[in-house]
This record gives sequence, structure tokens and C-alpha cells, in this order.
Amino acid sequence: MSIEGRRSKNGSLSQFKKGPVVMAIRAQAKIVPVIINGTKEVLGYGNYRIQSGKVVVRLLKMIYTNGVKYEDRDVLLNELVALSEREAPKIR
Repeated sequence: MSIEGRRSKNGSLSQFKKGPVVMAIRAQAKIVPVIINGTKEVLGYGNYRIQSGKVVVRLLKMIYTNGVKYEDRDVLLNELVALSEREAPKIR
């Protein structure tokens, strides 16, 4: 599930949604952050034709939600935002 909801028009990070975080907390599931780069060039926003190009998919360190409570959802969401902002530029 994408925490951003959908891709942005310019390739920047969109606002993160709380739903996936709440689902992970309720299920006490592990979160595997994934950063995908290159899709804007391969399949631009609003386009339906795939172009040739390079897409890089990077799996980041797993985040455990054992013991995390619903009240902690904003903290976890902020952690994911900070992680994405820090790690996304590394694969460009």
C-alpha cells in the first residue's frame, strides 16, 4: 500500500496518509519502507504509455510495530516522512 496515496505531478513526495500506518499498528505488522525512483520518466503522470528507462527500487530497513499504539501513529508517520526525505535523494 502506498503511504502517499498517489504519485505527484512533479515527482516530489506527496503528503503521507495515516491509513497505512494505522493498519500496520492495529495488525502489529512490520513495515518495509520502499523507495522507487525513475517511474516519472518511464510512466509520466497522467500518461498511459510506458517508455523505456531505468527504475530503481530500494527496500529500506524494516520497522517493527510491536507494542506501538494507535496514539503513536503521528510519531510513526513522521518517522516515515523523515526516512523518505533522507533516503529518496540517495538513489537519484
